[in-house]
Amino acid sequence: MKIKQLIILSIIPLLFTGCASLLGPDDSAQIATNVQNRYYGHVFAVRNQLDKIKIGMKESEVTSIIGYPSEDNPSRTAAGKSEQWIYNAQSLVGRIEGHDAYNNFESLIVVWHLENPRYYLGFENGILTSTQGF
Repeated sequence: MKIKQLIILSIIPLLFTGCASLLGPDDSAQIATNVQNRYYGHVFAVRNQLDKIKIGMKESEVTSIIGYPSEDNPSRTAAGKSEQWIYNAQSLVGRIEGHDAYNNFESLIVVWHLENPRYYLGFENGILTSTQGF
């Protein structure tokens, strides 16, 4: 797997320096397929973890599955505390698959301009009441 990554990484500069014409159509298609497979492999791993989260869970149950959010928007009212937790896919990839996967996903979203999906969880008084993005 590392050899394939090195080959792909060595081809990337060619794409940006105008030397892509050295690659045949089959090579370009293979690179695109590899990038797509790597990206969706990471997104799939994140979705598998998110599928474990259910409405009605406590904050501590959610954090035991996916860790703490990238962003937290709390508000307090007479009815109690509400929060919106925001996670991005890259941080979840790092927590779920490790540091190398985090860096790999970052290179995919930066170099190939791919989306870094965001996931939103709503809590009322410490209980998950809504989700968005999954």
